[in-house]
Amino acid sequence: MWLALPSVEKEEKADLLIGLARQASHRGSHGQSLELAQAALKVYEEMGAAAPTVEIAGCHWGMGFAFKALQQIEDAMMEIDKAIELYRECNYPFLDDVLRTRALWCAEMKDWDGTLAAHLEAITLNEIEGNTEWEAKSWLNAGYAYSNMKKFPDALAAFQTARAKFVEIKMVANVARCDRWLADTYAELGDGNLAYEHARKSLNVAELMQERMPIMFSQYVIGKALRVRGELLDDASDYLERSYNRAIAVESDEMDWEFILKVQRERIILLRMLDRNPEADELEAQIQTITEVIE
Repeated sequence: MWLALPSVEKEEKADLLIGLARQASHRGSHGQSLELAQAALKVYEEMGAAAPTVEIAGCHWGMGFAFKALQQIEDAMMEIDKAIELYRECNYPFLDDVLRTRALWCAEMKDWDGTLAAHLEAITLNEIEGNTEWEAKSWLNAGYAYSNMKKFPDALAAFQTARAKFVEIKMVANVARCDRWLADTYAELGDGNLAYEHARKSLNVAELMQERMPIMFSQYVIGKALRVRGELLDDASDYLERSYNRAIAVESDEMDWEFILKVQRERIILLRMLDRNPEADELEAQIQTITEVIE
């Protein structure tokens, strides 16, 4: 590709530069990838109106990824937004994927408004295309965003919509994922009965699947649902303990510390309800260091 560069020009040269930029990115040479994508963009700009819009958008897309890898987040977001604007102009068929990437980057920064806006636009695109699976996934992702924004009624509606669509296309594991989030949301809204109903459904599927993470999440929401109901508190404690044990049954670099904190905080609430305050105090002290690091 390098040897071919001197003998080509215009669009062919830009294509080679973008190809080299991708290769550099795969090698982890993000600075070089950025320079190559910028060089490709310059070639397209010199072509003027003859330059294909989708390829110009691809340059900005590549630059965005390079900037993000270089921890230059503001520049990364600026480039991906330029790419999205151009992809909209040319009716790019995979714009929903680009939007989901933007949503993911926003979520990493705890920008839930940005996350939600991208997912809602993806929903519209998927609905127009008649792509039920990705529309359902986008509704599920929108529910996550609403949940993190503490907009639980909106989260509930999003998860219900996602679940109905997953049922329509018989995606059992995704239906169970929706049930876990519905259980968590109902618990936040104080409806322990519906929380338990959905938590139980999610655990039924998780136990058939025998996968660690679905089981531990389902055990967590069952414990939380029972705590909200205010009954069978010993059973609630048992479910939360089992969830915690599954969460830590991996190498330390694979642990989901945010989830572990959620479980432990739920256990602290439950211990205080059971008048086991010394145990609750000890658990609070244990998670303090993790809290300081993560939050």
